[in-house]
Amino acid sequence: MIICEISIGEIATIITLLITLYFVRRYTKATVNQTKLTIDIRDLEISPFIYFFDKGDDFYITNFGKFPALNIEIESFCINDLKKKKFYELKFEKVNLLLSNEEKRLTYKNYVNGEETHGDIFPHIHPLYQKEFDIPLTITYKNILGEKCATNFTTGKSGLVIKSIGRIRNRKFPQGCQDGDT
Repeated sequence: MIICEISIGEIATIITLLITLYFVRRYTKATVNQTKLTIDIRDLEISPFIYFFDKGDDFYITNFGKFPALNIEIESFCINDLKKKKFYELKFEKVNLLLSNEEKRLTYKNYVNGEETHGDIFPHIHPLYQKEFDIPLTITYKNILGEKCATNFTTGKSGLVIKSIGRIRNRKFPQGCQDGDT
C-alpha cells in the first residue's frame, strides 16, 4: 500500500495556485469584455447614423452621425396591396456621399406589379404604409474607414423602429423585395 504524505506547505501552495488561477481568469474575462466594449464605442463614434423618413410627398435620408456616410444603398421599399392586387416597389438610387447633418431627397424608380411606371406611386403607397403595414428596410453604407455598416429598421404604422445599427460583422441582410413582402 502506497501512502502519500502531503505537507501543510504543499497544501497551502496548491490552494494559493487555485486562488491565483481563479483571479487571473476573472481578470482576463473582464479585460476581453472591456476590449469588446471599447471597440463597440469606437464603432459608434465613427459610424454615421442614417435616418430614413418621408416629408411631404417624397422620401429623404439624413445623417445624424458625426462622420460622413459613403456609398449609401437603400433596399427596395415594397408594399403588397392585396385589396387592389397590386405590388408596389420603389427602387432607390445609390447616394455616393452624405455628410454629417446633411439631408438628401431620395430618387427612385416606381414599379407596379414588376413593371416600371412613370407616374408617381407615392400617393398610393403613403396611406398603406402609414396606416396598415410595418415595412422592414435596410440601409447599407460605409464609414470613413471603409467598413460596411447598416441601419436595419421598420417604418410604417408603428412609426420608425430601429432594429440594429452599426458595423456589419458577417450579418446577412435581405436585399430587395420578394413576392409576399408587405
